[in-house]
Amino acid sequence: MVDQKSSLPAWKLEESLAILVFIFLINNFLAFLLKSLGFFKLPPLAYFSITNLLQTASILFFVWLVVFVKYKQDWSALGLGPAGWQRAFKQGLWAGLGIFFVVAWAGAFLERLFPVSAELQPFARMVLEAETGSEMFLLFFLGAVLAPLGEEVYFRGFLYPSLKRHLGIFGGIVVSGMVFGMLHFDLFRFFPLALGGIGLAFLYEKTRSLYSCIAAHGLWNFVMLLLLLLTRQSLA
Repeated sequence: MVDQKSSLPAWKLEESLAILVFIFLINNFLAFLLKSLGFFKLPPLAYFSITNLLQTASILFFVWLVVFVKYKQDWSALGLGPAGWQRAFKQGLWAGLGIFFVVAWAGAFLERLFPVSAELQPFARMVLEAETGSEMFLLFFLGAVLAPLGEEVYFRGFLYPSLKRHLGIFGGIVVSGMVFGMLHFDLFRFFPLALGGIGLAFLYEKTRSLYSCIAAHGLWNFVMLLLLLLTRQSLA
């Protein structure tokens, strides 16, 4: 078992939260700038792709500034060391299936408890409305590769360890999962997404590898995309 003290990060919780605020402000500024420059006239998928690429880039940049530049840490500080990545990746794929079923069950439970029709998220709507294979490929890349990479680096690799320093393992797992759910800005889906975030944080704590979390998150999103694709075909 990994000693909790030895797995605590060099960076502080205040820095993790400050980066979250910076990313939020910068993303809103970039969205305003893109609209001012006329990018809003682009097709929705093109605009969505640009904003998501910028968001992931800003996450990686700020985490790099703190972890690598300020504290002189290496990739292993984020759970991305070279040792054992293949085994961790395989573990993540299996865990991703489990997380998918938990999230799907929680969503179905909420629908039965509160029988209201939740509005489709913009990403889901784009999947249902994609017209070409290249558009579908881009959506799968954004959902199953890019989003898991950026979100896992921040939420599990960067935020969770600093929460664990103050709240312990259990508190860090739960709070990081709740923050993950909240920051999707979808009240109806908060509970399922928070459960998914809790599952990913638990996986990170058990494997000490971000590769497992990226694989699990990617597979979770990939299966959701496949279901959307099947829904689209059944409606055609």
